[in-house]
Amino acid sequence: MVGFGYWGPNIARNLENSEDTELAYICELDKDKRGRAEKLFPSSKAISDYDRVLDDKSVEGIVIVTNSKSHFPLAKKALERGKHVMLEKPITETSGQALELVKIAERKNLILMVGHTFLYNGGVRKLKEIIDSGNIGKWLYAYAIRVSLGPYRSDANVVWDLAPHDISVLLYLKGKKVMSVSVRANCSLKEGIPDVAFMVLKFEDDTIAHIHASWLDPLKVRKLTIIGSEKMVIFDDIEPLEKVKIFEKSATISYAPETFSEFQAAYNYGDILIPKIDVTEPLKMECQHFVDCIRSGSKPVSDGMNGLEVVRVLEAAQKSLESGGRDIEVSE
Repeated sequence: MVGFGYWGPNIARNLENSEDTELAYICELDKDKRGRAEKLFPSSKAISDYDRVLDDKSVEGIVIVTNSKSHFPLAKKALERGKHVMLEKPITETSGQALELVKIAERKNLILMVGHTFLYNGGVRKLKEIIDSGNIGKWLYAYAIRVSLGPYRSDANVVWDLAPHDISVLLYLKGKKVMSVSVRANCSLKEGIPDVAFMVLKFEDDTIAHIHASWLDPLKVRKLTIIGSEKMVIFDDIEPLEKVKIFEKSATISYAPETFSEFQAAYNYGDILIPKIDVTEPLKMECQHFVDCIRSGSKPVSDGMNGLEVVRVLEAAQKSLESGGRDIEVSE
C-alpha cells in the first residue's frame, strides 16, 4: 500500500485482516506517518522506497492511497512493472491520464480498479437490485445530498472532493452516460476554493439528477432519492439500520375526453417497505473485490473505465463552474 494518511489506516486494516492477502509493505514518505504505520501494522514493512516495492516479484497488487496529484505517476509506474493497481478516487486529475492508465492495464492484462467505495455499500447494491427489477417503474429523476461541516480541504474544491461518490453511484445505478453538466458554487470561506456546490447532470435518456455537495452545513447528510413512475426509493447512509426505504407513492395524469389541455392529477399513497441490507463494511468488500479480481481476472465493478467516466463528468463540472454555471457537454 502506498500512502498512510487519512484513509490509509482503514484500507491497511482491511488488507491485513483479509485471509487472502499479506500486506507486505506500507510505503510512505513522511517519517512520522511511517512510524505510525510500524506501530499499527508491525507485520508489514514500513518503507519510503517505492522502487523497492515494485522490484519485489512477490507483490502482485498495489493500493494507492495518496493525494490525487500523485495518482497518475504512481499508478503508471506500477502497471508498467506488471502490478495490479487499485487507486483511491478520483482515479486521476485528468481524463487523458485516466485513459492512458486504462490502455496500459488492457495492454498488459492487469486489473485497474478505483476506490468508489459506495459501489460496495449494501444499501447501494440493494438500490441497484430494486431498480434493475423494474420495481420502481420508469426512472424519472434523482437527487443526492452529501453535506457536513468539514473536513475542509486546500488541495481540492468540494466538487472534486465529494461529488465523485454520487457521480459514480448514479452511473452505476442508471447504466447510462452523463451527456452534460451544469454547476453553481460558492466560495464561502476562502476565495478560489468552492465549498458548496449545486450540480445538475443530464443523462443520455434526457433524465436529470441533482447533487448538493457542501463542507459547510450543520448536519452530516448522505442521502440519495430516486423517483420512479411507480415507486420512490431513498438510500440514507447515515441511517444505522433502515438504510433503504421504498415508498409506494406515485402520481399520474389523466386528460378529460373533451379537450387534451384539461387534465387531472391522481396521487397514489401506499406502504413504506424496508428491505434487509447486507451490513458488511463497504471498504472490506471493496478490498476483497480487488483481490478476487486479481485471482479470477474478472472486471471490477469500479474498473478503470468507470473511473474515467467519473473524471470526464468532473472535468465538465469544473468548466461549468469556471463559466458561471453554463451547461457543458461531457467529452468522450
